[in-house]
Amino acid sequence: MQQIDAPRLFDPDNIKRALWLCCGPAFVFFVTSLSILSLAGFGLVEILRDPAQLTEQSSFLGFLSNVGSWLWVSAAAICFSGFGYIPAAPCPITATL
Repeated sequence: MQQIDAPRLFDPDNIKRALWLCCGPAFVFFVTSLSILSLAGFGLVEILRDPAQLTEQSSFLGFLSNVGSWLWVSAAAICFSGFGYIPAAPCPITATL
């Protein structure tokens, strides 16, 4: 049985590549959406503030929104970090073809 070496998760090259792959598209999306909303007439405070605060709703609504966002981000981080620990293996579907 052939032993497959697991990738070095904390290798500087892997960290740089992961940052570019994850943060690059997020930064482009953020700048693009910020530009489009600014051109549409929204101010920076209106864009970045919590919608519940702008509509003078309960601050608990904003708390729930932020908790949901943090759960989503933490789930994505767990998935991405788990991907670094999975050794490369042939796909069972293509191996049978």
